[in-house]
Amino acid sequence: MLSVNIGAVFEEFAVEKLKADGYKILAQNYRCRFGEIDIIALKKSVISFIEVKARYEKAPFFPEEAVTVKKLTHITLSASEYIRELAQAEIETEFFTFSFDFIGISYDEKIVKKYTHYKNFCTVNEDDLRRFAL
Repeated sequence: MLSVNIGAVFEEFAVEKLKADGYKILAQNYRCRFGEIDIIALKKSVISFIEVKARYEKAPFFPEEAVTVKKLTHITLSASEYIRELAQAEIETEFFTFSFDFIGISYDEKIVKKYTHYKNFCTVNEDDLRRFAL
């Protein structure tokens, strides 16, 4: 249970950093039948689907290593579901581009030691993404 609480603390930290960088938060912990997306944010005309991973500074692996192909697949499918919901709400999605980002956080005793925002951490063909959303 402790890791869930720590995860929530660092996701909230990421949200505050994103806001300070000019992002508007559209959703947190978006859940659908395919999985979950930690943060969905908008900056200019780019909707970013963001995975956040925090790891203890002395852990044997980096936060970036926690994102598996399976997790990326779930995020991509969840993003297409989110886009489908936007279209159903009659929001014109062709005016947006999409980014799949990753935020890695290293910490020691709940203090952030390193925060890295990787934009376009993985690439997805936008035409395919929109087609999946239909």
